[in-house]
Amino acid sequence: MSHQDFCFERRMTALLQTNGYYVERNRKTPRNSITETDAVAIRFAPEGEQALVVEYKNSDVTCTDVLKAKGRESLFQPAKAVVVASGHSSGTMHFEDFCERLGVLAVTGATDAASAAAQLQQAGLTSHHDAALCQHWEQAYILEDCFKRILIDLGSLSPRSTSPVDKAYQYLWGLDCDMWWRYDNPWSRATLSYRLHFAHQRVAQEVAAQYAAAAAFCRPGHSPSPREHLKMAYRSGVCPPAQAALYVQTRARITALAVACECALSEPPERPSHTAFLSSNFNSVVQVLERNPELASGLVAFLQTWIFSWGGFIIDSQREREYQLIAADIGQPAAYVPRYLELLEELLQVEPAFSADFRGGWRHVIPNAYHPWRVDTLKLLPEPLKGLGVRRRRSYLPADTLRELPDFYRDWEGWVDSYITRLVAAEDGTAPYDWGTIESTTAQERPRPVLPR
Repeated sequence: MSHQDFCFERRMTALLQTNGYYVERNRKTPRNSITETDAVAIRFAPEGEQALVVEYKNSDVTCTDVLKAKGRESLFQPAKAVVVASGHSSGTMHFEDFCERLGVLAVTGATDAASAAAQLQQAGLTSHHDAALCQHWEQAYILEDCFKRILIDLGSLSPRSTSPVDKAYQYLWGLDCDMWWRYDNPWSRATLSYRLHFAHQRVAQEVAAQYAAAAAFCRPGHSPSPREHLKMAYRSGVCPPAQAALYVQTRARITALAVACECALSEPPERPSHTAFLSSNFNSVVQVLERNPELASGLVAFLQTWIFSWGGFIIDSQREREYQLIAADIGQPAAYVPRYLELLEELLQVEPAFSADFRGGWRHVIPNAYHPWRVDTLKLLPEPLKGLGVRRRRSYLPADTLRELPDFYRDWEGWVDSYITRLVAAEDGTAPYDWGTIESTTAQERPRPVLPR
């Protein structure tokens, strides 16, 4: 695919994301196939989930493309197939009738998000188009693709490959492929999600240790200890493989809650006998969602939006306003946001699969509890995602307030451009894929490690 094709897919997916959908991008078929679904957009609701299976064509669209989308639809029932193309129909005079008979929505002539939005609104699938917010989500997708590309280039899917970065790539593949193509029953997917997590419970820390052991932090007069090497690789953005592994673990947490919502909304609730592998805490989260289906309808969209758009943190002094803004993004009442965070706390704090990393709750307070601009941030998040959250807040924080923010806010934001620039340069062919050391664009005197290629 060309860089223009990637941009087209991201732009159109952002349109669905900003209309309250929970979006899974590039779901793959099993390992002996190269087929993938471009996007699956889901709205959870008490009356059942609404899923769109979306195929993109940055060119004219043919009946073959429509048939392919229809075939994908059967894998995600109940779902509706949608084809979004920048060009128009070609190859037949009866293209519209063909789509109507198959029940496939064809959005053609979508040269920009506004033209696609008009057709999707007419079909009742979206309600509005926010150009600025769509651009923000495009950046989030570039970062996500950057993390995936790091693991694709450095990892291996071979069962004989046991290095930490290989395990991180295998974990990613399990989330993108096995979770969704092997099991129709959400309880079976829940069991697999836990099996995947227990098999890769410390993968980000292991990747950080692998690269930190070979790193040389070159700052005059400073000889860091092995523990400092590990902290630098794990808790800053300088080590791309470690950040990619943290991304996979973040995806796993979102997936766990997505499957919990599916289990709660399944009719009738079907619980196979092998779900004994799941903990009582997962079951208690499902029970809360069963009793409060209105929470299940917005929980996963909230978590995805909060992490990938708002950086997975809350500025304490702006808490109520941020609750309102995040809730507006997903079309839910602001009063639900603290309840979503309580459910996240219940899943992560005492859940055996996650408690080792989340002892004391999901919050990591930075810089301290008494700072006027302190933040409560979700633990173990990639640094560039936090930077996206800083960038998102520029839309509502006054300029004089932005100047008062502590340095770590600007440092987080600096990682965004550092990662995006490297991936975009590789996609458009102006530079090779290179996942050596990355430095924040705002870093001043940061140690500069030399990592193995």
